[in-house]
Amino acid sequence: MGTRENLLLDPAALGVSWAGPAAVEIPPQLLAALGEYLSAGRGEGEAEADSEAEADDEFMMYEFKVRRCARARSHDWTACPYAHPGEAARRRDPRRVAYTGEPCPDFRRRPGAACPRGSTCPFAHGTFELWLHPSRYRTRPCRAGIACRRRVCFFAHTAGELRTSPKEDSPLSLSPKSTLASLWESPPVSPVEGRRWVDSIDECDAEAEMEELMLAMRELGLRKARPSASSVTPVLPPVTDEDGPDFGWVSDLVM
Repeated sequence: MGTRENLLLDPAALGVSWAGPAAVEIPPQLLAALGEYLSAGRGEGEAEADSEAEADDEFMMYEFKVRRCARARSHDWTACPYAHPGEAARRRDPRRVAYTGEPCPDFRRRPGAACPRGSTCPFAHGTFELWLHPSRYRTRPCRAGIACRRRVCFFAHTAGELRTSPKEDSPLSLSPKSTLASLWESPPVSPVEGRRWVDSIDECDAEAEMEELMLAMRELGLRKARPSASSVTPVLPPVTDEDGPDFGWVSDLVM
């Protein structure tokens, strides 16, 4: 019998006439070779797609708005993936600066102002440092799914894009079910999606959620009131607009 390549490229090697295809019974060895070829091609295609997806993730987490733009001519910064002098979207390289994927309390309280800890601050400064950090990028599904039309989206649109968040040693790391973390989630697109995310919170963990929220707010300096001594249930400060996700200046870029 001929080689696999001969079977695929030269069907005449089988000694079969192809003048009347309808009357020809395809030999089993040709079917086997064809099946092997198609399976191999599909595997290679999937591997290539996975490799490209990983490369895209690496670029977004470690290069996007980190590497300086080499273009000399004036151009639209919001359409350029690289960093420019004085650009608010610039990021510190998470491989060189040890900061976590948690928001800097000083940066959030004073948007646009310099953090007193400077470039060595252990927390994320701004939307891009926060959501493009390896501990957060594409670790949650985008509520718009494949219908998302954002120019830059920090969330996964398919199951294949969803990443597993690496464990962090920071005491400020929040679980995916954290109430505080929900303030920074992908904006809801429909009531159905909103209910799906609300239902994902286990009622049995309500007490643990409350304790985690209290601890996180105290650590991040976001707590504005203490529990009343006469109240059994801890009293939390109301959530206001300034406590929510600060997309502000970046809305035109990501929407």
